[in-house]
Amino acid sequence: MKNLLVTLFFISLVMIGCSPQHKPSDFPKLYSYTFTVLSQGQPVEKAKIMFLAEQPGQNWSVVGETNNRGVAEIYTHQGSYMESGIPEGTFKVTIFKNPEELEQLTKSKEEKDKMTREEAEQYTARLREAMRTAKTIVPEILGDRVKTPLQIVVGKTENTFTVNLEQYK
Repeated sequence: MKNLLVTLFFISLVMIGCSPQHKPSDFPKLYSYTFTVLSQGQPVEKAKIMFLAEQPGQNWSVVGETNNRGVAEIYTHQGSYMESGIPEGTFKVTIFKNPEELEQLTKSKEEKDKMTREEAEQYTARLREAMRTAKTIVPEILGDRVKTPLQIVVGKTENTFTVNLEQYK
């Protein structure tokens, strides 16, 4: 269920980011950051990344999702305003990726809307079972906001970080 909530959170951010909004007056200055996720030397696609600011009192959030090269496209959002980049500071980092079984089962809203009640119940049962039994390539510790050992420091100069998932198994 936690995995489903994380996925829904990212979908809502993307939808919010699609509509033009006014930049908040207290929105932070953003910097580019190259954050890459690899598994056995290969890029990890569709990994969701959350950057948790260690400075208290921030009213913005930073998230990203890796592309087919394993590089996260990072966005900072405040309310309904979203912009590419990450603020300066220190961040704990969590990584989540749906197991392949869930990716294959996931249906679009349009597909779900066309289902009969019986089909929807069967789909929900298959999805629940896959969520219970599926294994993700991301070690569990990296998805834990408190226990994650990943930490990055963002500065005004070139910012890059590569995480090899095998290091955390």
